[in-house]
Amino acid sequence: MGFFRKKRRRKIREIKRKRKNENLNIEEKKALWTERWDQGHYDPRWTMHSFPEYIQRLIDDKVIPQRARLLDIGCGDGSLAAMLAEKGFDVLGFDFAETAIEKAMQDYPEANGKLKYICADATKPLPFPGTFRVGIDRGTFHTIPPENRHDYVQQIAHLIDDRGYLIIIYPLRVAIKLPGSDTADPAVVLKDHISSVFGMNFHMEDSREIMMQRHEKGDTPGFLIILKRQDQA
Repeated sequence: MGFFRKKRRRKIREIKRKRKNENLNIEEKKALWTERWDQGHYDPRWTMHSFPEYIQRLIDDKVIPQRARLLDIGCGDGSLAAMLAEKGFDVLGFDFAETAIEKAMQDYPEANGKLKYICADATKPLPFPGTFRVGIDRGTFHTIPPENRHDYVQQIAHLIDDRGYLIIIYPLRVAIKLPGSDTADPAVVLKDHISSVFGMNFHMEDSREIMMQRHEKGDTPGFLIILKRQDQA
């Protein structure tokens, strides 16, 4: 056991060194996040301190209908999924880090018929029964390596109802790194980027500026993107 633990930690150190110089592939990202969530004290800066106002507005506007079946994409510790379940939604949260799912199940236990967690990778076939009225991605899509984004779109599109919605939260700090953002408005560049990646399966209904919650150093600017599922042939 000790040998394999040392080998895994050595691999993580190699990944962290690589991360400083170039993007990681999906398996390296999975290993890194699994290691992070394996630390009992891990508390990411984007942990929510209250229910997000921008999600509540979507509920009030019925973009997220009452009692809808929801998919929490990259649920992490399960905090958002649990808050949504408390509001009466049927929520399935998933994350590719098994240690994140273990933490979610410990901190926010599954509730029969309202809250469930599954360990799964959004870029690979997803073993979920049925479809969902709304998918919420609060920080996963922008971390997907470019070579895996098409797979992500295809897998998520299969799970969203016809005319259902995919909600993506996208940090400004990442948007300003997109090609073209140095000479154009990052909001416009981001819209073009999202449309090019999701255009075959979703129609962009709205993109608005928001403040993303963080428990360290205050909230940070970002964008809320509302994509509507195109009717499936």
